[in-house]
Amino acid sequence: MGKRLREWVRPGDILIFILGLGFVIILSAASVRTVESGASTYALIRSGDQAWRFPLDVDRKVDIPGIAGITKLVIEDGYIWAEDSPGPRHIIMKMGKINTPGQWLLSVPNAVFVTIEGTVDPATREVDDVAM
Repeated sequence: MGKRLREWVRPGDILIFILGLGFVIILSAASVRTVESGASTYALIRSGDQAWRFPLDVDRKVDIPGIAGITKLVIEDGYIWAEDSPGPRHIIMKMGKINTPGQWLLSVPNAVFVTIEGTVDPATREVDDVAM
């Protein structure tokens, strides 16, 4: 069996296996550290080549300049939403309030993109009914 194994496994295969295993271990350690650190949830806002990051636990109003004007965002009680934005249909305002990592808001006419990033509290985690 040893001779047959040597025909299948080459020295390069062993190197790739070791590098892959090391990569998995490093990623696992990084993800455990992120979960244990209790990282807060924040809004990442992009407009053109500019980006801003605001924690959702601090209430504030933010004016984001875009290509068509100013998008007015509100952060309050752990949520973020658009109060006003240029554009004929105001779709970003109709998208409502968001606060969960992975959710987003978008103003196409003003090129403003808001995403929620951070960790989800396991106690409040829910199953997405679309995935079912």
